[in-house]
Amino acid sequence: MENEDQRRYQSIERCDVFLRKHAFPGKAVRAAASRLELIRADLDRLAVQEATAQMMLPVDGKEIKKRCLVYRKQVLSPIVKAAKVIDGFVRDTPGALEALKVPHPTDSAELHIEAGNRMTEFVKDYRTLFVREAQFDRGFVKSLRAATRALESQTKLRHSTRTKRSALIREAKALLRKGRNEIDLLTQLIDQFLVERGLQALWATAKRVGPRQGRPRDTTEQRRKKKEKKAKDKAASVAESLKRREDRKEATRQRKLQEKAAKQAKKDKKKGKKAGDSPAAAPVDSAGQAPPLNPPA
Repeated sequence: MENEDQRRYQSIERCDVFLRKHAFPGKAVRAAASRLELIRADLDRLAVQEATAQMMLPVDGKEIKKRCLVYRKQVLSPIVKAAKVIDGFVRDTPGALEALKVPHPTDSAELHIEAGNRMTEFVKDYRTLFVREAQFDRGFVKSLRAATRALESQTKLRHSTRTKRSALIREAKALLRKGRNEIDLLTQLIDQFLVERGLQALWATAKRVGPRQGRPRDTTEQRRKKKEKKAKDKAASVAESLKRREDRKEATRQRKLQEKAAKQAKKDKKKGKKAGDSPAAAPVDSAGQAPPLNPPA
């Protein structure tokens, strides 16, 4: 049982002991107390069955499926990979392709066991070759046979424990709810007797379940507000990401413009320097002739 279910069961147990210890008159009280006793007995039976199912989970059908995947990956696949590495072994050896065929991960445990037995019978005749060429351990055939037998023995014990355990837990939860309803009914029936005998505090302690462990569940309004806040945060995050992207683009554009302007200024400077170093051309009159160098006085 879960922690909360365990506390509910303990409250039913305490109430049952309390009612046995303090006999209260009334036919309705005795009937409700009898029903509570039967509920406690059923819960004890379910707790034993659930604990037994918990112990059997290692050989559950789902667990066998996981072990088949491990068996395929760690036992069968390395042998097939080593056989492919050996030059010409798979191509030239009769029956190698069929014997070294690895089942699909979704295949049943029976197919994995069949593949393991087939591979064991095939590679035992080539043990020396695998030891020499692929550096396998000398006892790898025995290890393969042992792993196959272990998987086969586990498969024979396979059952649907996980499903049965889930059904037991659901049945126990229903009984716990029924027991709490009986306790609430008994509280109304024996309230007068509790006041007369001064047993209110003992009954309150007996029926107390205790605080719920962990964070309480959110109400519908809280879930709605959280969903809206999450949507707003996501929209703000997207907007901020787009803004950062645009800022980066603008910074890149400005940097390129500055680099282009600097290159152009450098070119202009070089052109101006070259024009200053060359001699000035002589002026030309309207007739297309240069004036004399020494004009007459």
